[in-house]
Amino acid sequence: MEQMKCDSGSFESYHIALFKEPSSGAVEWVFTGRHATLRLGADPQDASAFSGPIFYGHAPEGAEKPVHPGNVFWHQAKRANEVYGMLDGKQREQALIAVAPAESAINWRKPTEKRPGIPVKDLSRDQRAHVDKVMHDVLAPYGEEDVKRTLADFKRVGGLDTLNLAFYKQEDI
Repeated sequence: MEQMKCDSGSFESYHIALFKEPSSGAVEWVFTGRHATLRLGADPQDASAFSGPIFYGHAPEGAEKPVHPGNVFWHQAKRANEVYGMLDGKQREQALIAVAPAESAINWRKPTEKRPGIPVKDLSRDQRAHVDKVMHDVLAPYGEEDVKRTLADFKRVGGLDTLNLAFYKQEDI
């Protein structure tokens, strides 16, 4: 409730939706608003992690101070920045993008579509292991069963080898 108040002013700024395929018995309940999306249900046979990209944030002070006091996701941001820190010079050059896309432009891409950044499959074994640990940190706020299912689905469709890492110079932490 505190995050809702902080990010959007109130609970009333959020939305609820129900989704159901006519041929399926599964129903998905989605509660969403700025920087928060909660999902329950969905078809366990669907290989999409939480039915879409994971994207959230928290800005308890508006224009935050450098150490982001009170930001519940700051630990995850620091962990993601560690991934950039472990890259060598050429890898950083490939992974660093000057301008971040609009939030609405962040979406799933087909395997054949060009993706920004550096393919995880091109990283060393120790770098890949670190990316895997950070991915687990990013999934930590979700329910244990959702995380297990997502990781199993993720592994089934190629795992880390299917990802690219992109870091944006604009608004760098």
